[in-house]
Amino acid sequence: MRLVIVSGATATGKTYIAKNIADRMKYTLYSKDAIKEELFDKHLRTKHNYFWYEKKAKSIFFDEIKNSISKDISIVVENNFMKNDKRRLSALINKEVQVVEIYCIARGFTRLKRFIKRGESELRHKAHYDRKWYPTVFIGCLLGYIGIKWPYGPLAITSKVLTLDTTDFSKVGMEQIVEFSKKHK
Repeated sequence: MRLVIVSGATATGKTYIAKNIADRMKYTLYSKDAIKEELFDKHLRTKHNYFWYEKKAKSIFFDEIKNSISKDISIVVENNFMKNDKRRLSALINKEVQVVEIYCIARGFTRLKRFIKRGESELRHKAHYDRKWYPTVFIGCLLGYIGIKWPYGPLAITSKVLTLDTTDFSKVGMEQIVEFSKKHK
């Protein structure tokens, strides 16, 4: 069973990369944000409560990972994992699971520009409440200039981590990413 983790900060292209890997490798993709959007659309709460959706989506997300591992189904998972997520994910992994991580980064204020553009578009799902996070993304970009990966660094559950610069998507070679995901055992 192979677990491909696509991690990184907000607006680094994790979803785009994860979807491509899942499609090319014919693996199931699990995304915490997709689960959050589903919960929001089901109107399980009477008012927008970001933290409730986030916590519930993350719980379902980890349950889906656990279920796939128990059934020996190879998957791609995509999320902006926090440090405490490493413990939770590591607890699910057994010696039969082959883990690789694709850690996405974008230089300068690329992330902030992308984040604001998608946050202000009609295409972005309301479950994300993006405007609330503009200052956090701004600070993360500033810290990136001095080499600090905040608040999302690589999980590094395995030594098989590929740091992928997504500043310019035209320079992202999906074939090489898929090969990296396949060859590491």
